[in-house]
Amino acid sequence: MYNGGKINNELRSQVFELRNSGQTYKQIGLQLNIKENTARWLCYTEGLRKEYGDGFRYRVSAPRARHLLGIDYCELCGYDRAVDVAHIVERRNGGDTKLDNLIILCPNCHHLFDHNALTEIETNHLMTIGRIQNKLKERWNVSRSQS
Repeated sequence: MYNGGKINNELRSQVFELRNSGQTYKQIGLQLNIKENTARWLCYTEGLRKEYGDGFRYRVSAPRARHLLGIDYCELCGYDRAVDVAHIVERRNGGDTKLDNLIILCPNCHHLFDHNALTEIETNHLMTIGRIQNKLKERWNVSRSQS
């Protein structure tokens, strides 16, 4: 199960289920042939995945959002050396911190995005990202109604 340092989601879920059934981390480790601390860590991370499954939390830190989305590069241009977590619908306009309202952008694209300065090609590219389509439509309706 613990495949050379790589942990699969099945193992993480299994540890979480065993822990919820009342077993100790030591018992889980012995049963699954993993270290007790590994079992503890897997249970913790699976709990995070369940808690933040839809990304909802009043405040999600940028590193945690990137981790939950599994994205460490700009979703617009692909730049990967420095990235920001941007709200699609700004909090001041009622935007929340769910994963479908967050997008990973490099600082340049973030600035362009926040100031509605994207080209039509860039806008169309963003619309191909399924998880954010509804929020993008909401953002553009909000920004157009304020103009």
